[in-house]
Amino acid sequence: VKGNGTEAENRIDAATNASVETAVLAAMDRQEWQKAEDTLGQAKAWLDEAESFMRSIVSLKGNLEQAKRDALPEIDAAQADIDKATAYEREHDDDIRDSIKGDIAEARRVLAGAREELAKEKPDYFFVVEQAKLANASADKILDQSQNEHEAAERKRKRAVSSVRDATAAISRAKEYIEDHSSDVESGAKERLRSAKANLQNAQAAATLDSRISSADQAQKDADAAYKKA
Repeated sequence: VKGNGTEAENRIDAATNASVETAVLAAMDRQEWQKAEDTLGQAKAWLDEAESFMRSIVSLKGNLEQAKRDALPEIDAAQADIDKATAYEREHDDDIRDSIKGDIAEARRVLAGAREELAKEKPDYFFVVEQAKLANASADKILDQSQNEHEAAERKRKRAVSSVRDATAAISRAKEYIEDHSSDVESGAKERLRSAKANLQNAQAAATLDSRISSADQAQKDADAAYKKA
């Protein structure tokens, strides 16, 4: 809105001059009615522009006062959400990708910029609020992603436990049946049972949840096949 006051005054001056000219054109010794009407129309247009400029100043003042009131609360809200996201990431660090730390650092940097601007003698309050909201939105997104990744890891851990448990039960069933009917069971069933046991051992020794689940699922398949063949 810089210059709006000056521009409004310029429009008022132009409209004033145009009204004087209109009066001259409409005088009995001139009677230039069309020209007078056109000049008067231009004067009205300039007055409308002047009013628009002034409305913008008034509107800006209200928005600026609101931004000034909102600046510190927005910063505090963003800081709280960043702290919440940071604490959650630290608590579940093993389940959350490392790049999240960089995202948190970026949110902190944005918020620091807002604080720095607010500390100036004449802050840009709109910039402060905008940056604080941006940092807050980033923190919310980070927390949401962190929670999703942790919950996904939790589900995978449960799946790994249940897969090993189910494979163990399937192997036990096949083993007992084959032992009870060893004289009738062909070597193919016993071979599948050995494969099931080997896969179960691999699952129990696996370094990752994915490999544990994969080996355990294969162990269960082999055990079920052994039992069916037997």
